[in-house]
Amino acid sequence: GDYCLPYVDLGMGFGDIKKDNYLRFPLWILYLFSQEANKNDIENTIYKINNTRYQKSKVCALIAGHDKHGTRKMIFDGLKELIPIDCAGRWQNNTKDLWEKYNNNKIKYLEEFKFNICPENINTKNYVTEKLFEAFLADCIPIYYGADNNPEPNIINDNAVLFWEKNNDNKENKKLILELLGNDKLYREFISQPKFKTNADDVIINNFEELKCKIEKIIKKGFD
Repeated sequence: GDYCLPYVDLGMGFGDIKKDNYLRFPLWILYLFSQEANKNDIENTIYKINNTRYQKSKVCALIAGHDKHGTRKMIFDGLKELIPIDCAGRWQNNTKDLWEKYNNNKIKYLEEFKFNICPENINTKNYVTEKLFEAFLADCIPIYYGADNNPEPNIINDNAVLFWEKNNDNKENKKLILELLGNDKLYREFISQPKFKTNADDVIINNFEELKCKIEKIIKKGFD
């Protein structure tokens, strides 16, 4: 969409639009970082996500309330005969643990699992939500589809993600998943990869600085 740019002082969203009154500021940033976050806060959060390990007792989780565009079904159908998948949301629900054991705390629940099937609702360039980052927070290997399978290329280490491909047998993905489940050393090597690129903190803090600058300009304009 056009983010109502002809009518507003500042539009924000996922799209990559070159306009003075627009800023690409995806919502996942505020999911991970507070509005007051400084460079040190951002560095510490990234370090924690890159380095925190949890003991895993289950294989794969999928948490979704719906699947309007079939992105979950595509992966679920491709893996359901290969590995156990715990579906803790309304869609394909087969467990009540998320509610009964974890009081709907998604991250705590996901900490039990080695893999998290976490595609976007739709595949659109630059459209990246919190789903991928929730998997990172819980130390899961994301099985992901979305953003043309190139999410936040300046931020995310794509080697730490399993990208599911549409209209593909995903033979290599299936082979790798079984290898990771059968080889603890290989799994630990994979999950220990940094999720964020080296300069991700600079990219994120620049988003905050740009937002601050644009807001200050709007305020100044209001007093002129």
